[in-house]
Amino acid sequence: AQMLYDVDKGSLNLNGLILNMLDLTLRGRIQGAGIGGAAPRYNGVLSVDRGSPRSLLQALGQPLPETSDRKVLENFEAGFDFQATATAMQLSKLKLRLDDSTLTGALGIKNFTKPAIDFNLVLDNIDLDRYLPPRQPESAAAADADAAAKPAAPDAQSKAKPKSKSGGQQANANAKNKQKAEAGLFPVEMLRALNLNGHLSI
Repeated sequence: AQMLYDVDKGSLNLNGLILNMLDLTLRGRIQGAGIGGAAPRYNGVLSVDRGSPRSLLQALGQPLPETSDRKVLENFEAGFDFQATATAMQLSKLKLRLDDSTLTGALGIKNFTKPAIDFNLVLDNIDLDRYLPPRQPESAAAADADAAAKPAAPDAQSKAKPKSKSGGQQANANAKNKQKAEAGLFPVEMLRALNLNGHLSI
């Protein structure tokens, strides 16, 4: 990079930044003002050249996720403009590309100690099946289905037979089961701790 830092003015100009790390290359420029004072401010443009998430995970010694399509997680690139202070950051002209999917928009974070996040993001398309674990072979899936459908022994059936419930009790049971299912599908406690305000279109 080419850097000019004025100690008296507390200003920074960082141009032609190129940072190579593992299999990633970061490029950009950064300007700063008020550095050393009570309210430093930064702005600039950053981008990440196209790289392979799989290669990066391998370089970091991390296990690769098991996916149905082994061709995914091969291409990633990103770019955005940013403005930042000691307590907040705003990303604009955001563009992230992973394989065949592109995410664009803006993202802001206020109060780093207790973040409030606002966003307006658009994802053009994504095929989630490609990123899920491989499906079981049909023979194994059929065996599991047969085992699940096989009736229990008569004694076990008679012992396990639930007592009849009234309509109200049954409705409460159904509601509790639905809550349990939703709790397993969504990380409720984590979501409650977040301060989010935004729009996501897919």
